[in-house]
Amino acid sequence: MAAGAIGRTPRAGAAVALAAAALFVAPAAVQADSIVYVKRGDVWLAKPDGTGARALTRNGTPRNPYRSPSQSDAGTIVALKGKRTLHVLNRRGKRLQRPRSITGGPMPPYDPRALDVRISPGGGHVAFTIWLVVRNQDPDPNEPAGEDLGTQVWVTKLRNAKAINIERTPQSPSWIDNRRFLVFTPFLYHTEDVWTAVVGGRGGPWFQDLEVVDPLDPTDGAPLNSGELTRAQDKLALIRGPNSTVVADPTSIRVYAVSGIPARPVARCDLRTASRIRYEPPTWSPDGRALAWSEDDGIWSTPIADGAGDCAAQPRRLIRGAGQPDWGPAGMPRRR
Repeated sequence: MAAGAIGRTPRAGAAVALAAAALFVAPAAVQADSIVYVKRGDVWLAKPDGTGARALTRNGTPRNPYRSPSQSDAGTIVALKGKRTLHVLNRRGKRLQRPRSITGGPMPPYDPRALDVRISPGGGHVAFTIWLVVRNQDPDPNEPAGEDLGTQVWVTKLRNAKAINIERTPQSPSWIDNRRFLVFTPFLYHTEDVWTAVVGGRGGPWFQDLEVVDPLDPTDGAPLNSGELTRAQDKLALIRGPNSTVVADPTSIRVYAVSGIPARPVARCDLRTASRIRYEPPTWSPDGRALAWSEDDGIWSTPIADGAGDCAAQPRRLIRGAGQPDWGPAGMPRRR
């Protein structure tokens, strides 16, 4: 998708929601991979079964937490803190770069916020959502003090803040490989919700919720957002629904069977369907056999069967009080 390729009026955004609670523990995995996540405002790392957890940062707080941790295949970890500051860490928590603003700082009257940072598998690039907000210099006392201008997805090199891609109106980037990534437009009418993009190039539309859209219906099905493909590109998991406490329509994590892009994927199952709920983005195990995500009470995980039909899912809570997981192939470092 080229910059400016999508330019429709956004629907109302989703508000933060609370998730349903349960008291189970996920079965142990045998791979040498790991999950990076946020707990009590700091970045943590744990084995796929939730054991061996260790904090990589110590200065996160509930009012100023680290956000959206992501890890490369080799184990480099990136995370956001504050409005737009990128932090780069190794697996022991050592800083590999000086923290820097990835949006170039405030641009009055604009006050951009960075969200959903994702490092590419090879570690050379980061993709992230920019939420554009304009702050009125002299607001009328009877009017709001700011205006939400929507979202963009930027791609930069890990060591250079210069934007390579600026995809206008999408959000929630997710890497397919080192050159391609997914973006989402869940709050636009009558256009695909899932798109592909290419670093330094053009992508294109993939699919939306409804295969056939009624031209007289103002909607195109449920919004689709925050998805990830398996490394084999045979399964896709994403958040389907408003993902909000203020909307009664159901939200779920939907799993699709994928036979190739741009062929339309086939829906297989919906996990944890509920109303007035919010999930954090799903993340696949490196072998594509398990899926993790977070709710308000912690990180959850389930096996996902291959093939068509039912996913044979068995959701269990993995790490209590944690969120925003990212599952990668790098293992835990040895304790000194």
